[in-house]
Amino acid sequence: MIRYFKLAYSNIQHRKKRAYLTMLGIFIGIAAIVALISLGQGLQNVINEQIESIGADKIMIYSGTGLTSIFTASPLTDHDVNVIEKVQGIKLIAKMSSKLARVKFGDETKYVFVSGIPTDETRKVVEDMQSIDIAEGRNLESGDKYKAVVGYNHRNGDVVEKDVSLRSKILIESQEFKVVGVMEKIGNPEDDANIYIPLDTAQE
Repeated sequence: MIRYFKLAYSNIQHRKKRAYLTMLGIFIGIAAIVALISLGQGLQNVINEQIESIGADKIMIYSGTGLTSIFTASPLTDHDVNVIEKVQGIKLIAKMSSKLARVKFGDETKYVFVSGIPTDETRKVVEDMQSIDIAEGRNLESGDKYKAVVGYNHRNGDVVEKDVSLRSKILIESQEFKVVGVMEKIGNPEDDANIYIPLDTAQE
């Protein structure tokens, strides 16, 4: 055994450059494996957090196939909802619609996603899944028609130059809405620019 060690040491001494490159390759290989494992674990943790945030007993159903077709495919109908309601294990269905809409405030016009959410007892489901937490004002309530809750970025001038605050009047597709609430910051620029209105109004 000692002879083997002496032979290995002798070869390393005579071939220092090759030995150095071999060891460097081993170190890089180990570091790459550790990095990949860490990255995989990190992604898994992010996915788990997302699932836990909406609840393990909730699912979202979109029209179309894949994320790119969510807003271009034919919308789900009341017939689709009736079919889903009959599926064993389904306790409650909350409907929601989203559309890229023309929004005007003052002299500025922008195109942002406007989402119609329910104002009945199913509202809580949508709020949990969409992370709708109110920072100022209130959420949409039953009986609201032309009221709106705006994302965090509207309040801080990141969508239009002038801050949109409580009681501001905005035009959504030429219809005037009054702002009754401002959302907490979510962190996603698209979500923080979203506007929520009553589902019945959105469907009109």
